[in-house]
Amino acid sequence: MDFDLTGILAVGGFWLVVLVAILKGPITKYLETKTPTDSAEVKALNERISHLEAMIASMSKEMLELKDTTEFAHKLLTDSSREVSNLNKSLAEGGLLEGKSQETKTPESSSPGKIKLVTTDGVKVEAPENAGEILSEHTIRFERIIDAKPDKVWQYLTQSKFIGEWLDKGSLEPKIGGKVDLTFNQNEVEGLVGWYEDERGLSYSFVDKKNGVESIVAIELTPVGDKTKLVLKHSRLPRKLMADFMASWHAHLDILVAKISRIAPPDFRKRFMQLLPFYTALVLAFVAPLAAQASGDNGTYQALSAERNRLLQKYDDLRRDTENIQKKMDTLKRDDSKEAERACDQLDDALKQDYRQMKELEGQIRDFDNALR
Repeated sequence: MDFDLTGILAVGGFWLVVLVAILKGPITKYLETKTPTDSAEVKALNERISHLEAMIASMSKEMLELKDTTEFAHKLLTDSSREVSNLNKSLAEGGLLEGKSQETKTPESSSPGKIKLVTTDGVKVEAPENAGEILSEHTIRFERIIDAKPDKVWQYLTQSKFIGEWLDKGSLEPKIGGKVDLTFNQNEVEGLVGWYEDERGLSYSFVDKKNGVESIVAIELTPVGDKTKLVLKHSRLPRKLMADFMASWHAHLDILVAKISRIAPPDFRKRFMQLLPFYTALVLAFVAPLAAQASGDNGTYQALSAERNRLLQKYDDLRRDTENIQKKMDTLKRDDSKEAERACDQLDDALKQDYRQMKELEGQIRDFDNALR
């Protein structure tokens, strides 16, 4: 029998809230019989009880969220582990289409598997399940075994109502030369279909004007019994954005697998932030040596500096966001309405999320600082 600690904590947190709610009235009435109703002691105790209620409610909410994430991860690992172990050998890789590209895999490229990457601070970052791999300086690859036949998976790749379930939203004309419009992590992406074979695979150009990315995405489906092997490759990526794209595709594919399997999908933003430290370390470990061979030590130093500056910019954006949120919360606290209280709670959740991201970014920036010394 599995020992579900997060479930126990979540249930415990719930009953603590109930217990405080039950005891608050009797305790207050008892004290009111002993002291005047305007007593400073009664007021202070009421404030403490209210504060305790808020703390326990927040803890219970966080424990329930952790429990949902744990259940998703356990289900995902159980469904995929048997097939992954049988398909551990990768096929010869290309750039746009499986086995059809002139681009060859470099000797340095490698699948991360179960490796642990060590940062300059000595912190070990373990590869997540189904981690992507780097094929070359500008090409990444992901593989998934999905518990559905190709025709069902194909719907999620080509039909707008299904595309929106694992990406933000999107449309695709099902033909070579067809127009592609996607919203990928809140960025508008457009492109044209370059390869299209019904229920087998497709490729399309991926033009993200906001980030200055003009690249190629290729997805191929292969039947494996009653399941489907999905291989996604994204080529022509700039090195400075490779870690972001790897964490993003990994999170989106986790959502895709969950949706098709009809289990609770992870929150994209949280999953992305969990994955980003590993892929940042992976890019440094595998791409930086390739850059050094191509352009010498000075080129590697410049690449690391550019990545550090990008992380600093993200940190600064988050800092400004926290300041704006705090100002809005200060304004709402002067409003006693229930609507203002709910809005303030939502902003508080967003503020905590921003602070968590800033803390993670601080660690990543520190790693780059040590590498550049």
